[in-house]
Amino acid sequence: MENHFETLGLAPRYHIDADGLKARYLDRARAQHPDRHATALPAQQAEALRLSSATNEAYQALKSDGKRMEHIFRLYGALGSEGQADAALPQDFLMEMMEVNEALDEMGQDFAQYRDRFEAIRQDVASQADALDAELRNAMAAFDAAPEESRAQVLRGALPAYL
Repeated sequence: MENHFETLGLAPRYHIDADGLKARYLDRARAQHPDRHATALPAQQAEALRLSSATNEAYQALKSDGKRMEHIFRLYGALGSEGQADAALPQDFLMEMMEVNEALDEMGQDFAQYRDRFEAIRQDVASQADALDAELRNAMAAFDAAPEESRAQVLRGALPAYL
């Protein structure tokens, strides 16, 4: 697996300086751009193209909070190759989502009759999402602060609450 942080010469961190990331990307993109190697040997041109592609891919992944988080989880072995967590979803979360789906099914086509119930469900789901987001921000701050040897453990401990 390609380490996008290494590609751009950065330490793995969730909270990164967006301007610093862009500056690092632009410096490497200019130096590695295939046009700068147009007169080089074919093998060198191919390597420049590979590096340029890797640099672009790394920047696209790291500039997005969600993609950066997913990359960190993959790097540290907390996500499988298909993006699935190694941990199971908490049973209470699954039960709550089943209840939400059942309540939505009960509403059927006659939405006006269930407007208040729908709004209560929407607010409940939004509240849960906000709480999970706050926990996730805290977990990623703990990841950033953790020594390298314990970062994978920090991520694995965070997974059940977020998935």
